[in-house]
Amino acid sequence: MDQKELEIILSKLDGIQKSKAKLEQYPTPANVAAALLYRAALEGDIIGKRVADLGSGNGILAIGAKILGANSVTAIEIDEDSFNVCRRNVQKLGLDIDCINGNIEDFQLKVNTVVMNPPFGSQVRDADIPFIEWSINNSEIFYIIMNSKSGDFLQQYIRNRGEILWKFRVPIEIRRMQNFHRRERVNIDSFILKVRSWQKI
Repeated sequence: MDQKELEIILSKLDGIQKSKAKLEQYPTPANVAAALLYRAALEGDIIGKRVADLGSGNGILAIGAKILGANSVTAIEIDEDSFNVCRRNVQKLGLDIDCINGNIEDFQLKVNTVVMNPPFGSQVRDADIPFIEWSINNSEIFYIIMNSKSGDFLQQYIRNRGEILWKFRVPIEIRRMQNFHRRERVNIDSFILKVRSWQKI
């Protein structure tokens, strides 16, 4: 399966109907998810691996990882409504993915690879830090989508705990989802980071 085919499949997943501002529930665009996952697969971090999707939302990254050949996939989502959407998407596609409704900090699961689009920390300061800490402590490699505004701080934070292997920029379009949003859509300057943790799994 090529990247475009994966993007088409992911674009047809059910989305979260009512996002919660405090959880920064902004959807991961299908093109961004496909780009992250396809590159991760090409670099040997998906096929035959144990993969976790933290803050999985509707399950787009978890589902894409399984489609590309992950051996096992765990999707962890704290919000019950989002968890139900994720589980429904997984069931519709008939995929073997372990969907968990809970806080990532309550689970100690060792995996090869983490893929995630965590909160950017715009509503709750440092909301993304627990996702990074979990990944460093429980995986060998993780891929994370970051807002460029917080990028310098987070990259320094990561460098004290792991090795940043590369990053590339991706524009993320966010449509008006909350009452405080003034524009119908806005492009967020973001990037994907690949990190090798210093943990031996």
